[in-house]
Amino acid sequence: MITQYHKLALTASLVLAMSFTLSCSGDGGGGDNNPGGGTYSDNGGSSSSGVSGGGGSSSSGGSSSSGGIACAEWEWKLTTPATCETSQTTGRAKETETCKANPSITRGEPREILDSELEWGKWKLIGGVGKRCCQDDPNNICETSNELLACGTELYAPAYQFCQAGTNEVKERCGTLPYTSTQFCQSPNVVEELCGTEEYTAAEFCQAGTNAVLALCGTETYTVEQSCQGTVVMDKCGSEWYNSKTQFCQAGTNAVLALCGTEEYTAAEFCQVGTNEVLPLCGGANTFTSTEFCQAGTNAVLPLCGGTNTFTSTQFCQAGTNAVLALCGTETYTVEQSCQGTVVMDKCGSEWYNSKTQFCYNSSKVGNLCGNNPQKLYDPDLYECKQNSNGIYLKVGITDSRGGTTKTYNAVLIGNLVWMAENLNYNVSGSRCYGDNTGNDNQNRCGTYGRLYNWATAMSTANPNGVQGVCPSGWHVPSSAEWTALTTAVGGSSTAGIRLKSNSSLWNNNGRGEDHFGFSALPGGNGSAGGGFDRVGYYGYWWSSTESGDGAYDFSMEFNSTGMLMKNDDKVGLFSVRCVQN
Repeated sequence: MITQYHKLALTASLVLAMSFTLSCSGDGGGGDNNPGGGTYSDNGGSSSSGVSGGGGSSSSGGSSSSGGIACAEWEWKLTTPATCETSQTTGRAKETETCKANPSITRGEPREILDSELEWGKWKLIGGVGKRCCQDDPNNICETSNELLACGTELYAPAYQFCQAGTNEVKERCGTLPYTSTQFCQSPNVVEELCGTEEYTAAEFCQAGTNAVLALCGTETYTVEQSCQGTVVMDKCGSEWYNSKTQFCQAGTNAVLALCGTEEYTAAEFCQVGTNEVLPLCGGANTFTSTEFCQAGTNAVLPLCGGTNTFTSTQFCQAGTNAVLALCGTETYTVEQSCQGTVVMDKCGSEWYNSKTQFCYNSSKVGNLCGNNPQKLYDPDLYECKQNSNGIYLKVGITDSRGGTTKTYNAVLIGNLVWMAENLNYNVSGSRCYGDNTGNDNQNRCGTYGRLYNWATAMSTANPNGVQGVCPSGWHVPSSAEWTALTTAVGGSSTAGIRLKSNSSLWNNNGRGEDHFGFSALPGGNGSAGGGFDRVGYYGYWWSSTESGDGAYDFSMEFNSTGMLMKNDDKVGLFSVRCVQN
């Protein structure tokens, strides 16, 4: 007995042709009522059927007279071609060529071809020919083969069968394929391994390790370590499930991440957006886009030059040209600049200059920057930088020839104002040198600290309106607003003292300043109307031209302070004077 799968496999290959022969005889006139008795063989047996013609009668299982109608032959044919394995297929009576010429012969009625009628027998040698027939009856439908082989004690036709190794059993081929005793035929030409002892369909699979027959997950199998969620096979990453078609479990981190295209990557790598390339992290920590790169040696993430070119740590991408150039020393430079040796040079008119040590004034003049002095611009035709004092000095000093003596003063540019770089030392009635109330300088103080003046003396000389005051022509006693502008220019009143005081040991108790601007403030002390002097080496005081009630504003610096103070003092006090250029 062959299996249902074997039956289906041969469905389209064979056509059932069960036949029977109907014989007729008689003269067509009278006589006995057996005009055309005939027999046919079916399923190894026989039956008789009478076919009436010309108004006669018929009987089943006997004979009848046909009244002289010529003998006709009938065959059973199937309505639809089928194989021996087809079940319950309807057939019909069909006249043979012999009877087609006689339309008066009654046609037979359809009958059912039963499944029990359609079982193939074994291959046998019948009359020297290998045959396999329905119902094992050579008179039924048979297949023939002259090429039979022995399988143990049986014969088989290799075109349809095979001798199974190990069992020596004759088996129907799976389509055209043989199979072992541990296999089965799932469908034509599809041989699968048995799952333990079980067969399974194309919608199922045999799970390795468990030998369980399970439904496919969509179209896929899965292991005991995996799960099927809907139609997706999921893998386990720590405690999390993931789809290995689109995700992966990163080794070392147990993180579920999206595949980079089709690739996995380590914790030291990343998937670049836009390119789906797996690349090393820059410096082991940083990602970068397709318009960036990781610079070797520095591990810096930088934009590609022109969107395509990388460059080393000794190169740079020049803005505007997108050219990769060598650094100038350690610096980049623009298309408007040039590299001379290892120095980046800028253009000032027709002249190149080093912007680290020089500046361009009015787009035509090159001047030198002045050390720590934050003031970066001045007219180099009028001023010069004296590096030892960080001051921007007038190239031509102030000459004061009043009173029969000539005195030259240095002056410095601070902000927008030009200040004397030392205290005024003009001997006028009412002025004093520290420690000498006679008007002379018996302690030799005036040469260092200048003279001390009360406010009236500082303001009255040579100019009745009280502006120029005791200062030489072209200069004047600064107002409180000008003193305030000075403190602002050097960074504010809280640090003005440390930035304007001289870096000199004349400031006691290490009270010296940094003198960023060349102002060189010294602690000249003060004097009183009664003839006393005080605080030289510790304090410096300077008059402003601005009055406040009965007093006037003065500005002071102290040895133990970084700031500069403004206060309203009695006009009779003796303080130093600094002049500012008109």
